[in-house]
Amino acid sequence: MFWVGFEDVATTARRTPTVGHSALRTVAWRDSDPVNDEYMRGEFDVLKAIIGDLRDRGVVASDDEALAYLERVLREWSADAEIHVTLRESR
Repeated sequence: MFWVGFEDVATTARRTPTVGHSALRTVAWRDSDPVNDEYMRGEFDVLKAIIGDLRDRGVVASDDEALAYLERVLREWSADAEIHVTLRESR
């Protein structure tokens, strides 16, 4: 599971829930261990950091636009895997 809040990578991002604001991506398993899990986590962390930077620079106008972009890119990169994105509004 990947948390899709941007407050940890962008000073301009609003606070987002830590529960129910995430992306789930299928992982292949071999001998009871996830295969390429570190690669997928690194890929996600870099993508999130870049989008956070774009958010701070004003290239991405809002958190909603940043999340939509993140979801689109994750789906493109996960063409061979199942991905579920759940976004819960901040209260």
